[in-house]
Amino acid sequence: MRFETLATAGCWPVDVDVAGVGCVIPAVPAVRWIVALSGQDWTQVVPRMLDPDGDGELVVDGLQDGTISYAACVEAAKAAVGAVSGLRWWTAVKLLVSGLEHPVVAGRLALHGVDAGRVGFGGWLAAVYGVLVDGADRNELTKIDRLLEQAPAGMSPAERYDPVEAAAAFERMASRR
Repeated sequence: MRFETLATAGCWPVDVDVAGVGCVIPAVPAVRWIVALSGQDWTQVVPRMLDPDGDGELVVDGLQDGTISYAACVEAAKAAVGAVSGLRWWTAVKLLVSGLEHPVVAGRLALHGVDAGRVGFGGWLAAVYGVLVDGADRNELTKIDRLLEQAPAGMSPAERYDPVEAAAAFERMASRR
């Protein structure tokens, strides 16, 4: 699995475009993202986590007067999760669920000193991934990665397309020749 290194290194603010309104989600620790996403309500990310001193209020006003749609908020929230986690949004959500549904994962994170109140969301997800794949052989690792990276049903190819992954796949294919 490929994590973007900077996303795992700390807490960073995230720039978000919500229907043409540029906003920021302030740098917050993993626990804020975990709480926001655990209820499976994307509005807990956008508009809820937007900087109240920035243009976040414009988004709330737009939702209320109908100039900004719920779908635009969901799209922006998914983009924010992808940016802050260093993963595709669906992979981040699957890792989040794995980290919350399995008490052994939480226990091992605690034993290793991973504190969701101190680390960034990308770092917390990388730690969850580390626990999940610890001791896995090559076949098990491939299976775990495939399950985590599999896009949700119904997504179009354009929504699933990742130019960085496409370039890496092309390079792997070219190196075999």
